[in-house]
Amino acid sequence: MVMRRRRPLLRGAMLAGAGTAAYRAGRRREARDEHESQQDQQLESLSQAPPADATQPAASGGGTVDQLERLKQLLDEGALSQAEYQSAKQQVLGGG
Repeated sequence: MVMRRRRPLLRGAMLAGAGTAAYRAGRRREARDEHESQQDQQLESLSQAPPADATQPAASGGGTVDQLERLKQLLDEGALSQAEYQSAKQQVLGGG
């Protein structure tokens, strides 16, 4: 009598284990499909974005200041004369 009870329980356990495995595999497949869908949407939005205008020069926030500091340092070290410093300073500032 005990043997009759065990077999249906074992079969039920096997079926439940197989069902759980199938459920988890389905969830992983859904997650993968969702992830691929999101990637496709991102790629599509990137391809529709207007390209950056390559003709505009990049803004140099500290470039002018850095160049002027370097010129002043060269003047203080004696590598530039006062006239050379003034000329280079005018070129950096765009005054020609």
